[in-house]
Amino acid sequence: MSTDNDVARSLRSWMKENRHEDADRVLDVVFDQIPATPQRRAGWLAQRFFEMNSFARIGAVAAAAVAIVIIGIALATRNNDVGPAPSVSPSSNASLAPVSFTVLRTFPQSVTGVVAPPEGSDPEGIGMAVGPDGLLYVTDLRHSVTVIDPATGEPLRSWGRSGSGEGEFAADLLAVTVAPNGQVYVADPGNHRIQVFDPNGTFIREMGSLGTGEGQFQGLGRFVGVGEDGSAYAADWVGKTITKFDGNGAFVWRVGGPASADAELQGGVHSAAVMKDGTILVTFEGRGKAALLDPSDGSVIGLWPGGSFIGTSGEHTVAANGSVSVFQYLPAAVQLFDADGNLLGRLDRAEYDLYPAPVFTPDGRGWSFNQSQGLVELEIQ
Repeated sequence: MSTDNDVARSLRSWMKENRHEDADRVLDVVFDQIPATPQRRAGWLAQRFFEMNSFARIGAVAAAAVAIVIIGIALATRNNDVGPAPSVSPSSNASLAPVSFTVLRTFPQSVTGVVAPPEGSDPEGIGMAVGPDGLLYVTDLRHSVTVIDPATGEPLRSWGRSGSGEGEFAADLLAVTVAPNGQVYVADPGNHRIQVFDPNGTFIREMGSLGTGEGQFQGLGRFVGVGEDGSAYAADWVGKTITKFDGNGAFVWRVGGPASADAELQGGVHSAAVMKDGTILVTFEGRGKAALLDPSDGSVIGLWPGGSFIGTSGEHTVAANGSVSVFQYLPAAVQLFDADGNLLGRLDRAEYDLYPAPVFTPDGRGWSFNQSQGLVELEIQ
């Protein structure tokens, strides 16, 4: 069972990622209905919390859920022991055998040099991708990109610092994607842009700026999908749109927004990744859906079946074999799908805490981070 801290964190995260402007006010109303004393430590998102016995906590969680429903918001701990995670039963539409998650190795910060968020805080300070060279590219709280050798867990090189110039980043919450040609794309929301580097960290170009014009963002999202040709797809979390740039960084199209003719695109895209066939897999803000977009014009081809198993929103990566791994927010879990959207396996946060969605090296190993143990190597079979 999730702790009271996880419930509050998930509720506030869901509402804020959905850009619900009254998120704090709503949660305060909910918690005003619950006997409360100051929390034991500063939490990720709860501004007031409670220390109760286990029965009171169960009642508090139930009261919070009921209050949220009354208000009108739909609502759908941590085990740090290294070792096998339980097998997961497949969904009713899964065509393949269920997968199991087994932790093989962990590498602490003292080995990787990667600075992850402290245990118990927002985990979203890590971004991760695998390059065509088989190396891990990681963004962290130092406003930097670190390239890690998965054989040893040790850093090979890094670049970046706080700022607004070339190779500088203005937000902790960065994300990274590596194109098939080895170029490294880093979403830099604080500077409203995407920066592109060669594998050694040499700056190549940037795309985006603050504004409402073509190729501009009101609130650049953290996730960038990159195609075989170097084209980039990025969401605007404030404008609720998704934009395509070509392989040279030129604006191509922008779709979505409240006035969109396609109802599926009106509420905004959360994350985007490019599938093996070149279509764009997007998850939507707060709606538990995913869809495939046509890369030529951004039109919706259809809903992706796996979206029905994703919580309020999800962040996803696509492996070389076409499988899709997703970190979903509510309830917090990692899920693995085949390319057709069949659910293959699931690892809940209560079983083992992972963020971001695992990425896969050519040997089939999965990689993610655990806040207390650092870089995690997974066998998923």
